Amino acid sequence: MARSALPGFPNGWAAIVLCALTTAGASLAPRIACADEEISEEARKHFKAGVAFLQDPDGERPEEAYTEFKLAYALSKSPKVLGNLALCAMKLERDGEAIDAYKRYAMEVSDIDDDERRQVNSDIAMLTASAVRVTITVDSPQTRIVDTRAPVRGAPITNVYGPVGDKLEILIRLGHHRLQAKAAGADAQWDFDAAGGEQMSHDFHLRSAPTSPGADRPAESTRSSKVGPIVTMGIGGAMLLTSAVTGLVALGKVNDLVHTCPHDECPAGFDYAGARTSARTFIGLTDILLLGGALVTAGGAAWFFLQRDASTAAPSPGASTSASCTRDGCGATWRYDFQ
Repeated sequence: MARSALPGFPNGWAAIVLCALTTAGASLAPRIACADEEISEEARKHFKAGVAFLQDPDGERPEEAYTEFKLAYALSKSPKVLGNLALCAMKLERDGEAIDAYKRYAMEVSDIDDDERRQVNSDIAMLTASAVRVTITVDSPQTRIVDTRAPVRGAPITNVYGPVGDKLEILIRLGHHRLQAKAAGADAQWDFDAAGGEQMSHDFHLRSAPTSPGADRPAESTRSSKVGPIVTMGIGGAMLLTSAVTGLVALGKVNDLVHTCPHDECPAGFDYAGARTSARTFIGLTDILLLGGALVTAGGAAWFFLQRDASTAAPSPGASTSASCTRDGCGATWRYDFQ
């Protein structure tokens, strides 16, 4: 596939001299074929710029050359430019354009030498056999399609097509591709692996596409959900039930202490201070759980009944609780954020 043929179009004896000098000094560089048709100075300027980009000493630059050759052909309509245009399109993996330009080049230019014509026909056959034909449809006008192929080695190769108003057919190479459709205010993407000779299609629905992560989840379903307040009330109820249990334990410890030490007179060896501390701890924990459970339950109920409709687009209220115990006792905190 790697071939270099750069047809040109300087005029008269100057053309002959330019072709001779260029070819003689570039046995391994692109060959310059010449034409004798009249072209504008502007077209000549773009053509020479394209040749310069392909012959850049620091490495060929096919993307810039492709742009210059397209301008040169648009201004001159010279079929000799099509060979250069096809070569750049092939290097950029715009294979559909390369095949079309090569076919027209071979058909419209009669003085192509035999070796070059065989190479052109070989490139056409190879590109056609291995190409993956992809048909893309979009529902939004002025859509641009960005194709990025990730080769096994080397940097990703990206091509941009469009704007597309309805349908686009492109030929791509085998491998892993990411196609992105981009329109005003919306974008979508399609990742796939393409096999040689395959035909694929994809529809991009940009009018309903999310514009940001998470936008595909309706706001109504999240804001109007009853899960949060129900969970909050459940936590409050659990705290109230736990306070009942700890209250019974605290009551039992106090009764034991009263029966064991009537009138604060305890049997010998009985740890009165430890028993009293334990009873006080359970009494304090019961108070915290009782008060906290009541507040959390009330907050959950308020959240449940006062929750705004999704159309208000206001943030949902929220409640949070935390509890901890240390050697000095236990404590709990509760926080509720209203609309």
